[in-house]
Amino acid sequence: MKYVKIQSNKTIRVTAGLQFIDNTNPQANTADKLKISAEWPKLAFLIVKGSPQWYPEYITKWNTVQTLVKRGVMTISNEVKDDCEDEKVKEIANKVDNNMKQYNKKVKKEVSLDKLGE
Repeated sequence: MKYVKIQSNKTIRVTAGLQFIDNTNPQANTADKLKISAEWPKLAFLIVKGSPQWYPEYITKWNTVQTLVKRGVMTISNEVKDDCEDEKVKEIANKVDNNMKQYNKKVKKEVSLDKLGE
């Protein structure tokens, strides 16, 4: 996994999108027909205000991050590393990666974290 430095003017949680799992039962009564389970909170990173910090490179392709860069809320460094010394960042990145794999199993299709912004 590659990592990139991001600096932000605000502390903000960025998400990969609005992923969900459709648990709708078409046989149910009309009042209970629509039932979804939000998965997007499991696919998010907290970008901390202040000095640049390391984050997985794939989040730079997410629409939420690209929009915040365009609006001047955050900047992304050109510096890229293959590894990160910050164990907390690596732990969160692995957790989000595992959550994405679980989401793919549930929806029975393959979606990668670096393709969500496209």
